[in-house]
Amino acid sequence: MLIGKFITQVNTTRDTVRFYIEKKLLNPEKMNGKYHFNEKDIDDFYSIQELKNLGFSINMICDLNTIRITYGCGTKQHLDYSKVLITHEIEKTKQEIVKLKQRLDIYHNYLEILTRNKN
Repeated sequence: MLIGKFITQVNTTRDTVRFYIEKKLLNPEKMNGKYHFNEKDIDDFYSIQELKNLGFSINMICDLNTIRITYGCGTKQHLDYSKVLITHEIEKTKQEIVKLKQRLDIYHNYLEILTRNKN
């Protein structure tokens, strides 16, 4: 199927599809200057969307895709390396939470100062 039918079927935009192609997350066949999508491309698109919905960044999805392509899907290397990447993301997220909590404390303190000064 051509890109028009593909974007209708997966309910997305042409720009999104082109971005995923550029990032090598989608790899449709190109014939006569036109992209031709198949069921695997649809599955790949939905996998990308699922990871995005889980909060994965495009860069993280690209890294996971590279690992899958390099080692093969479901291999020990694929799973081990994916675990390392996800563990790294967990640690980054924990650090972000600490920073957000610190910022929240600052806001609360500032609000308390403003409230006291009003009286």
